[in-house]
Amino acid sequence: MDRNAQGRYGPRRDWWFAEYHWGDVTFRLDDISAAECPVSLITPRSMWLVQLLCSQSRVKEATGAALFGPHSGRWPAWWFDAVDVFQRVVGMEKEAADRESERRRR
Repeated sequence: MDRNAQGRYGPRRDWWFAEYHWGDVTFRLDDISAAECPVSLITPRSMWLVQLLCSQSRVKEATGAALFGPHSGRWPAWWFDAVDVFQRVVGMEKEAADRESERRRR
């Protein structure tokens, strides 16, 4: 334990929130949080889900096809939630990139 580190760091954060930075723009998903370090939540299963979301996104872009069909009401709940979060992050990243691009043009 580094006894000299005491006082160098701010108070312990009780909750971690998904926060993203794109240039000078910062955004966060307030409804997604964890009481522990998010790195400890990365599992083979969560990595599989991220890979599946990325693959599905590319396939949908190329063909319009959806993994569990076109009717989201028939999707498994876990897939619906994953797609919802994934699309929100993609949208926020695009908005942040657009704002950064606009800022640089000025």
